[in-house]
Amino acid sequence: MTPEQWARVTALFGEARDLPADERAAFLDRACGDDTLVRREVLGLLEADRDDGFLEGGAAVQPVDLLDEAGGRELAPGETLGPYVVERLLARGGMGVLYVALDPRLGRKVTLKVLPAATARDPQARARLQREARTAAQLRHPHIVSVHALEEIGSTPVIVAEYVEGQTLAEVLASEGPLPRERWHDVARALAEALGAAHAAQVVHRDVKPANVVLGRDGVRLIDFGIALATTAEGDTRLTHVGHFTGTMLAQAPEVLDGGQPSALSDQFQFGLVLYEAASGRHAFGEGPVAGVWARMLRDEPTPLSVVARDLWPDDIAIVHRCLSRQPGDRFGSMGEVAQALAAARASATSQAIAPVASVPDAVRTAAAPPWHDVHHAVTAALYIGLLWPGSSVAGALPPRWRTPGYMALVTLASTATSLRLHLWFSVKHYPRPVAQARQRLWPLLTTLDVVYASVLAGLALHAGETRLVAALVTAGLAVCLLMASLVIEPATRRASEI
Repeated sequence: MTPEQWARVTALFGEARDLPADERAAFLDRACGDDTLVRREVLGLLEADRDDGFLEGGAAVQPVDLLDEAGGRELAPGETLGPYVVERLLARGGMGVLYVALDPRLGRKVTLKVLPAATARDPQARARLQREARTAAQLRHPHIVSVHALEEIGSTPVIVAEYVEGQTLAEVLASEGPLPRERWHDVARALAEALGAAHAAQVVHRDVKPANVVLGRDGVRLIDFGIALATTAEGDTRLTHVGHFTGTMLAQAPEVLDGGQPSALSDQFQFGLVLYEAASGRHAFGEGPVAGVWARMLRDEPTPLSVVARDLWPDDIAIVHRCLSRQPGDRFGSMGEVAQALAAARASATSQAIAPVASVPDAVRTAAAPPWHDVHHAVTAALYIGLLWPGSSVAGALPPRWRTPGYMALVTLASTATSLRLHLWFSVKHYPRPVAQARQRLWPLLTTLDVVYASVLAGLALHAGETRLVAALVTAGLAVCLLMASLVIEPATRRASEI
């Protein structure tokens, strides 16, 4: 699909979404004309938008004639479902109702996943629940929620799974904001190892997102293999039709959005989205209408994580961006490689840290460089270059034998100071934490260069005052400006902003 077609898809999706459902097809017939590809993509977006809203929000009202004890009417605390005593409702969605319950036979808490009453009568839905139980049951890993049993209670299948005390990553991000680096690493390593174990068992999760990562008291757990794809010796066990969108809308890899099949590498892309959001508190491709986000995922690179997550180190950021590569071949070969890279990044950051974290100001570790910082470095670098013109003019008043050394001194000072200034600006903007102490060491060097540069200019201006008065005055004035910026303005603004 061309960029122009995607632009049409995005625009038409927004218009069609605002129309009543029974008017959308006619609208698309008129708007799309003979472009069946655009029409099909818009219809797919509308269908996915409808399905995703239902899966995420659940059914607000259950028709009375479809209610039954297991999956329609909400079970109150103390009621029983087979041998299990319900403690509370955990969640309700289109593909299942989750309860926390007590198994009195073993004296342990469990999670019950029960099909809604209407869904329980659908043979394909029952098969999907059974497939989910079988898929999850074959996975044995400390960071994957264990399935204890698949039971038939009355006429309703129920998955009995391990209960993990804790909040989902989505809940933690909503209440506490982005994770600190050490906790981020704990979550990243655990999730990478969990996905690696699933992939080793030929299981593709397909719905890796913050809501499916539980931060429990005893560790991280990956949950919800409800739409997982398991490949066995008998072949693909997916229950969805080819081309049918399944999964959370904003947690999809570009190749899946473009009609490709989910794979371990598409799980890795979703993993990258989770890490990006865990570090920054925002989606890697921004907010807005789903079609617009999808278009950016297919066309653009994400906002550099270094800009929105100041607590991470360069190696961490490189890992996330590699996982988010648009081309699957540019990602890591496996989640095992990702886990190894995370371990190496953590070890490298610990061994190569320039100073203990406690010695680095909080503003350096967690905040973006303030606006004055960018403006100051840009203006100062421009001043260095701009001073070459009046400087060369007054240097021309030197005796012939000193002119060439004078020109060379000016060019050397200007180029060295400009390079250091721009390097410092880039480092602080993109990698603030690792270069915090290096930056502090560079300030004296930059200040020395500024003083030497200004002194050379002032000396040349003084020497040329009698023969080139205007150029000498301009040069001397700019030299004074450079000294004021370096010795007065810059230290004051640094102290005011704590960097």
